[in-house]
Amino acid sequence: MNFKRWSSQLIAMGLIGVTVLGTAIEGAFAQWDNTRPENRIARIRFRNNNPRSLYALYIAPRYSGDWQELLGDRILKSGEAIDLEFNYDNLYQSGCNYKIKAIYSDGSQTVLEEQPYDLCGLRQVQFGPYPSIDPYRPN
Repeated sequence: MNFKRWSSQLIAMGLIGVTVLGTAIEGAFAQWDNTRPENRIARIRFRNNNPRSLYALYIAPRYSGDWQELLGDRILKSGEAIDLEFNYDNLYQSGCNYKIKAIYSDGSQTVLEEQPYDLCGLRQVQFGPYPSIDPYRPN
C-alpha cells in the first residue's frame, strides 16, 4: 500500500469516527437537555391538618414581599390536601428558597419563613398545630 492511499484511508476513517462521535455526543446532550430542571415539574402536596379551613395559600421568594396566591377560589377544609405543580425554571429564578403563608377561616395565619424552604426539593407541606415540611427523597 502506498503512502498516499494509506493516508487517504486513514483520513476517511478519522472523518467517519468524528461523525459517529459527534452524533453520539449530540445525542447525549439532547438527552441531558431533556432532563434539565426547567423542563421538569415539581409536584408538592399541601395538606390542611388544622381544624379550621384554609382559605388562602401563598408563596414568596425568601427575601421578597411579593406573595403569589396558589388556591384561587378553592378552600381546603380540615383534613383535605391539594397537589400543586410548579415549573422548576420559575422556582430556580428565585433560588428555590421560599416562604409559605396559610390564612385560615378565622383570619389567623401560619407563616413558614424562619428558614428558607427549598420548594425544588419539597414533597409535602402540612399545616396544623405542628406544621411540617417533608423533603423530597428519591427512591
